[in-house]
Amino acid sequence: MTAIAVSLILISCPLIGNSAANAASPVPPFTIDSKGWIHFTNTLVNSLGLINPTTLTLNGKLSSDGACVFSSAKYFVKNGQSGYSEETAFNPSTCQETVVAGGLTPAGQAILNSNTMTGASQASPNSSTLGSSVITPAITTAYADFEKVSYVDPLDITITSLVSNLNWQSNGTAITGVVATPESYNFNWDGWSNSPIGTTLSGYPTWPGFTAAQYSQTFNNTDFEAVIVALYGEAGYALCGFNSNPATFYLSPFVEGNAQGYYSYSNSNSVSGGCSDLVHFRENHGPGFSS
Repeated sequence: MTAIAVSLILISCPLIGNSAANAASPVPPFTIDSKGWIHFTNTLVNSLGLINPTTLTLNGKLSSDGACVFSSAKYFVKNGQSGYSEETAFNPSTCQETVVAGGLTPAGQAILNSNTMTGASQASPNSSTLGSSVITPAITTAYADFEKVSYVDPLDITITSLVSNLNWQSNGTAITGVVATPESYNFNWDGWSNSPIGTTLSGYPTWPGFTAAQYSQTFNNTDFEAVIVALYGEAGYALCGFNSNPATFYLSPFVEGNAQGYYSYSNSNSVSGGCSDLVHFRENHGPGFSS
């Protein structure tokens, strides 16, 4: 039995008319209000000590396959600064989400790193090197920043993530070399069928004032809904919204650096299919490399 299946089975137990199952079941890590908002209670955002946290309500766009697609604005950041954002509520009927975002301290980053499951990253043959990889300290400065996006299941397990890592060198007025690398991850032991990683590079060397890397990938999973429906029949099917489609996760992180050492980031994401309303989105950006 898969970890995602177990996560959702535990949540579905309170819906089954069985007092023994109900007594043994943990409190579901979400609540649903009268307006259809799903409020996630297994979020990290309150334990990270964010700097100047802000709560936003974002409007998504409904795609042809019924998924709510959320695309963030492009945010500019001074090199060396980290940040974090997390979906805390989602309304599938109105295609809206509530997100809390703020700056990340080193202590907060350490908590986030310790909470992130690792060890199942896919190889990334998409690494791109543009220009010289040799740094002359007296002439150039090296910079490195990343944008990471992920989906988390109801038991706080990261099930999919994708990172855009960008390293560049600059003499202060023009970029002289770039290495861009994606890092893709999905949780082990599940029935995944993923697309190749899409790559879009822009800026340097055609425009030496900036460099940018955007990666995208679609993750498909067929395991956990089939287990729930097999075990619980119509009750399990109801938990998954009477939707028999595989769960599909789309992630697309973007990061851009300029010749003065500043960077910017943005992302696009969506999830659809059975049981997909029960997962939520996290984002992290900052200096260095992430996996």
